[in-house]
Amino acid sequence: MQVDSFVILSVLLTFIAVLMEALPAVTRPTIPLGVSVPSSRLDEPVIRKAIRLYRIMVAAAWLVGVALLGILAASASLAGELLIVFLFVIAQLVAYVIARQMIVKAKYEGHWYKGVPVRMAGSVTPPAEAGPVPVGWAVASAVLIACAVAVLAVLYPHLPSNLPTHWGLDGMPDRYAQKSVWTVFGSLIIGTVVVAGLFALSFLGRVIPIRRLPGVDAETNARRDREMRAAMSSLIGRIMFVITLVFTWAALAPLPISDPGVTLTGALVGVLLLVVIVILFVLRWRRLMRGDAAAIAAERAADATVDAPDDDRYWKAGIFYVNGDDPSLFVQRRFGVGWTVNLGHPAGVIIGVAILVLAVGVIVFALIRVATRT
Repeated sequence: MQVDSFVILSVLLTFIAVLMEALPAVTRPTIPLGVSVPSSRLDEPVIRKAIRLYRIMVAAAWLVGVALLGILAASASLAGELLIVFLFVIAQLVAYVIARQMIVKAKYEGHWYKGVPVRMAGSVTPPAEAGPVPVGWAVASAVLIACAVAVLAVLYPHLPSNLPTHWGLDGMPDRYAQKSVWTVFGSLIIGTVVVAGLFALSFLGRVIPIRRLPGVDAETNARRDREMRAAMSSLIGRIMFVITLVFTWAALAPLPISDPGVTLTGALVGVLLLVVIVILFVLRWRRLMRGDAAAIAAERAADATVDAPDDDRYWKAGIFYVNGDDPSLFVQRRFGVGWTVNLGHPAGVIIGVAILVLAVGVIVFALIRVATRT
């Protein structure tokens, strides 16, 4: 691993860790770490203890991951880089499962739902007012990609037969790839696919039903629906444009006119922009979740408390939703923001398999790239 890879991957691990640390703050108060709890138990010490343990383990995994990257800094091992990132992601999931199990155990041993009135509120039909779509960000992304394609098309005949793909500590190229349509335009092709997928996802998010808060009036739930969709649309649009910047920068990096220091700086700026976008979104989403908590507190004060049913049995590890009796194809995540697929729905199984195949394909592609570049 060279210094540029070390810095970029360290920033990447930092971005993931910041995101994971923020997730408990943007999760609805009645599902801490993805565990359904009655509103009367929101102040249980075990919940605060579990969230604190989760955050400590995430931070520890980040420290270990960055330390391992530093140890491998002199080996230039791409396989080692990928392994560290993979193990880091696994460590985040392990931290989540261990911490949430503390709440699960306390809930069932203490019979938290015994005698608690419950009511499920929700809708399986699209909202009357569809959410916004980040058209402006999509247009800006398309224009940027088109400009990069035009530049590369003009310069393509004049590019050398071998293009640099990596630079060492001395700033000199140490890895090359033969010039081809893929090596020159590959980053833009991948970026276009990713951006198009995010734009399509924004259309899906504008019509997916959002479960309503039990015991809260229709006007409040409708306002909450609009605000959640607007926040998600804004997040997708901004991420879409930053990803376009990163892939465009990566496409221009092998050009003889580019400078390794500028290329590295561009990659770091892209990752840092993603961090800033996520932080701003977390702050916005947390305000929405605090609004949910205020609505729940108002119901409790009025002595008319109702809760959502204890449906943990349908959530495997708090992540995967499997309920054949639920007609909804998509449901809100229990941990974090956004929606997830109902794997108990026939169409959900198909989507789940497609996502799995795509993930495996990405991993295989990365391994092939490692094999061909080392």
